[in-house]
Amino acid sequence: DTVNVTVENCCNSCNSVSSNLNVGLVACYPFTGNANDSSGNNNHGSTVIASLTTDRFGKPNRAYNFNGSSYIEVPNSLTLSSTTNALTISFWVKISSWVYQNGVNYASVISKSNSTSDCSFRYSITPNGASIINNGKLWNYTPGGMSNSLNTWIHFVITANGSTLNLYKNGAHFGSTSSFSSFVFNNNNY
Repeated sequence: DTVNVTVENCCNSCNSVSSNLNVGLVACYPFTGNANDSSGNNNHGSTVIASLTTDRFGKPNRAYNFNGSSYIEVPNSLTLSSTTNALTISFWVKISSWVYQNGVNYASVISKSNSTSDCSFRYSITPNGASIINNGKLWNYTPGGMSNSLNTWIHFVITANGSTLNLYKNGAHFGSTSSFSSFVFNNNNY
């Protein structure tokens, strides 16, 4: 199956963001014609088959389209293998089709892994929720009333603090769980 996912930058320019938001910033990808990190941590990405496309404002070459086998690879670094158990990830996404596997439609958006089966972290969107994997622990969240439409730009934010995960969609809090043990990135080289 092929899934088309378009991911856009979350900040117009990482340097124009309030200095409070830059404290602890690990990576920022404004997608200004490349997948370079603007945080100062040099977590630059290399595109593999991913193609630049138009963002949600109609600006060309300001978002990436992924066709199911394409991705952006960011090498492991000390900043990406943080020992902290607090994390926030924010991104815009437009999904044009779902992958169907094991009875589930989904689109994986962000992953810290070295394969499809061995991952430290993976965030996937489903038609009616989200799925987060952290070091082998799975959280499927399907709240009533949450619908992730195809071909529509959606803003997601995931926060993790200790054992609590929170999911936000378009600025609204859609759910949380404290069923994980502490949320951490491992230090494996992926």
